[in-house]
Amino acid sequence: MFFLVGNKCDLPDTQREVDYEEGEQWAEDYRDEMLDKEGQDIDIEFLEVSAKDGTNITELFNSVGEKIIDKYEVKNWVKQNSMK
Repeated sequence: MFFLVGNKCDLPDTQREVDYEEGEQWAEDYRDEMLDKEGQDIDIEFLEVSAKDGTNITELFNSVGEKIIDKYEVKNWVKQNSMK
């Protein structure tokens, strides 16, 4: 799992280097091209944040935490059940 994070979403569109649509398109374009060690597609999530005003910061950390928990719960379940 990868997160593509665009910062400074608090800026007006005229001052932004990359707009939301461009960031989302970049993530979409590369989703199918990136493969993990097992040859499966790696998901890339795009999220805009603002460190200045805190927009989506909590959402970003929650998403990262959820992905970590999901990954390790599944691996631990497989490991435990394969030993039976």
